Amino acid sequence: MNHYEKRDGSCFGIPESARIVALADVFDTLAMLRPYKEPWVLEAIFATIREGSGKHFDPRVVSCFFDIQAEILEIKDAWAPLYGDI
Repeated sequence: MNHYEKRDGSCFGIPESARIVALADVFDTLAMLRPYKEPWVLEAIFATIREGSGKHFDPRVVSCFFDIQAEILEIKDAWAPLYGDI
C-alpha cells in the first residue's frame, strides 16, 4: 500500500519503487478510460502531476517522468486499445 502514501511529510520511509508507482498509478487512472469516467486531457494530467510535486509525488520522480514523457505516451497509446470499449 506504499504507493498511496503522500510525499508531503505525512509519512516516512516510502521506498523509491512505491514513489514511482504512486505517480504511474495516478497517470494511468487519469489518462485511461474507465467505466466510471472519461480520460482526462493530457494538459490537465500534466498540470496535476506538476502541482503534486513535493506534496503527493517525489520531485525527483516527477522530473524523471517529464524527462521520459514521450516514451510514457507511446506506452499509453500502445495499451489504450487493450482497454476496449469500457
